[in-house]
This record gives sequence, structure tokens and C-alpha cells, in this order.
Amino acid sequence: MPAIVDYVEDIEVNTSADGVEVIREKGISADSFADIINQKLLPEYGTRHPDFPQMRLISGQVSKSGNDGGKWQGWWRGTYSSKTSSAPSDKDPWELDAHEYSAEPFAIEQPMIYGYDKKGKRHQLKNSAGCMLQRQHTIYGVRHSFLFCVKDKGSRPRFNQNALVNSSTVKIAGETFEAYTALLTPPSASLRVEYNDSGSVKRSYWDVQVEIRQHPRSWETETLNVGTMAKFPDSTIPEAIYKYTPWTSKDPDKNFNVKPVYGSIRDVAKAKHTYGKAVSGGAQNDQYWQAYKELPWEEVTEPLPLDLSGRIYTDAMTDPDKNEYYVVSLFDTEVGSFSQYGFPRKREGN
Repeated sequence: MPAIVDYVEDIEVNTSADGVEVIREKGISADSFADIINQKLLPEYGTRHPDFPQMRLISGQVSKSGNDGGKWQGWWRGTYSSKTSSAPSDKDPWELDAHEYSAEPFAIEQPMIYGYDKKGKRHQLKNSAGCMLQRQHTIYGVRHSFLFCVKDKGSRPRFNQNALVNSSTVKIAGETFEAYTALLTPPSASLRVEYNDSGSVKRSYWDVQVEIRQHPRSWETETLNVGTMAKFPDSTIPEAIYKYTPWTSKDPDKNFNVKPVYGSIRDVAKAKHTYGKAVSGGAQNDQYWQAYKELPWEEVTEPLPLDLSGRIYTDAMTDPDKNEYYVVSLFDTEVGSFSQYGFPRKREGN
């Protein structure tokens, strides 16, 4: 003889800062406890309350109350929970908007290139000499999380396998995300199957848990356009940068105030040749080669500012107050559209 459901009723409601809980009780009679399991009379974790589809089963317990003519008798009590109040509805779970929504701040560590003065004006972060300072700082974004359901069609719904940044403005779960501000982490999907009292499948669907991390400006990472290699007019590929002092006189007093400059290894060789000729009078003799060796030069090991063509940006070094460093920007994850995933635009109760 199959197991029988004697009654089903909601017996208790609890509210707290965590949301709403409904306790549902189901009286059961069966020849044995195994019949209850085999007939699938115990709702599975995560399935929905029959009258409140926003509420999910978070726990359940079976207790035996006695025997009647050798039949097993008892009841099952399950706790259904929702973060928000839920009105009765005959909707299937996949007909709901986003629910179980929450938003909380989170920290973002990133390079600090720009800052603000007391008047609110934005500046590059430089020391009193006009040199760029490179440091990390913390800003805060908003982590949005929500649940929505997809009707089961025989296979797991497909979502992004890696983090994805939105390429255009999009509205999801009642929130608007400007282009490049939303980072979608890979959603998780759990199959839920609900059964009738006879043990047949009532409905099946996927609970999809979504997390979107919202940046206050953009997920595009800014980095100073600096380097120890640069492009030069007489070359098509980046080369090492050298610092040298272009002496042009055999008089040490005249060379004393000559300032170092930056260039390629060929520029260094030309400067050495020029100085050697100045000292030797044009002949490539011992005086020439001695001067050739004496001209100061070294390969640059500290990054120098570059312009957008990849050449040394000398203006940023000679007049830093008027010439900001150039910045290069790049996303550290793929950029694409969220529309392909069918996220709900609205959320329940919003």
C-alpha cells in the first residue's frame, strides 16, 4: 500500500532581520519509513513552497508519532525561507523576477594614479618635484547577488566560464549598470525537482545564483605609460633606453654644465664619436678613442614616461606641472554582452 499524505498545512511564520520563514507540516502514513523515501514524499532541499514560490526549503525533519494497525505514522516539518516578504502566487519559479537580492560594499585594490585636492580637483599623484608616485589604494564597489530560475530543458543552462565585464549599459535585477562597470562572475546553477504525492515529477527547474561586482567608475585598469624601452625615429621596434651626457668640447669647463639626455644605443655612439672628434681635432687617434671611452653613458633601469607613440616623453620630465604622464588602460578580463544570459531586468518587490 502506498504512503499517504494525511494533511498539509503551514503552522508557523517567523520574521527576523534575515527575512521570513514559514514552517510547513505534512502528516504521513505508510507501511514503512522506506515507502516515504521511495515515493519521494519529502521535498528536496532548495525546492519552492507551493504557495509562495519565492520561498525555498532550507531544512526539513521527519518524526515518528506512532503506529496505527502496524502502519508507520508521523510528520515532516520543513522550513521555507526568503530574504524578503513573499505574497501568495501561482507562478512557477521560472516566471519570477530576480529574488533573494542583496547588495553590500566590497574593497577594490588598484593603482592610484589620480587623486583629488581639497577643492575637489583631480590631479595625477606626483611629489613636490613633479615626479609620479606609484602606490596602491583601496576604493569600494557594490557586490550585487540574486537568484533567478530557468525552466529545465534537459541540460544545464550555459553561462560564462570566466569573469566578464559588460560592454554596454544594462539593467539587471532592478539595477542599472553603466558600460564597463559590472563584472559578472561565473553563475552557479542547481537543478531542483519537485514531486507530486504520487511520486511523479511535478516540475523541474534550475536555481541560478548570480553575483555582479559593480565598480564605481570602470573595471578598466589604468597604468602609467612608462618603460625602460622605447621607440626611436630610426628604428621600427622598441629598444633599450640609454642615458648619456653629450659633451661637445675638449674644454672640461664647458662640458661641466651639459645636462644628460636619453636616447638609443646609436645616439650614444654618435655622441661618443662627436666628443672624440672634438678632443682629437677630427683624427681617430689615441686621443679620440680615449675621449670616446670617457663620455658618460648608462642603460636606463628606472622606467621613463612615454608618449602614445611609444617614444620618450621628455616634456613630462622637463615640465611636469604642465605635462601629465600618459596612461594606458586595459581590462584584465574579457568584455562582452550580458544579454545572451537572459537575466531578469526586474526583481520581486521592486
